Amino acid sequence: MKKFFDVFQNLKLKDDIKALFEDVTVIKITTNRDHTKMRVYIESSRLIEKSAIYDVKKAIEKSLMTGKHMEVQIIEKYNLSSQYTREYLLEEYKESLAMEFGEKSHSLGVNFKKAPMHFDGDKLEISFIKSIVAESKVNEMVEDLKHIFAERFGMPIEVEVF
Repeated sequence: MKKFFDVFQNLKLKDDIKALFEDVTVIKITTNRDHTKMRVYIESSRLIEKSAIYDVKKAIEKSLMTGKHMEVQIIEKYNLSSQYTREYLLEEYKESLAMEFGEKSHSLGVNFKKAPMHFDGDKLEISFIKSIVAESKVNEMVEDLKHIFAERFGMPIEVEVF
């Protein structure tokens, strides 16, 4: 485990994004056999907006001088303070989740952002107009939400869509 800028010393980032990554730790880096894909596993005690993660991803891709394009994926894990309840986390991170879902399906991202949702204990209840978004996309979103809360934040949840 190393500090982010010990691993990516020459990365050119805007000052505000650079500040977000000052305390980030790189857990590991993996690549596929063809060196066309790289996964960077990071850990942070501060929540980082998805837009900043995407900016850093692009900067890393740009900085790699391998002669061929390498797709970079950043896998985040957060160790947040106890102030981050499931409810507070959803409130603070909903925009980032919508952006992430929008990468897979524009309509899913837009509808997730607009959908009324609240927690009932550990269950996230989402009022979603299913007819707008394909049922398969909604099911994928539910699985992604469960995975994100469990793996990224260490807060397992159930999700129910109405």
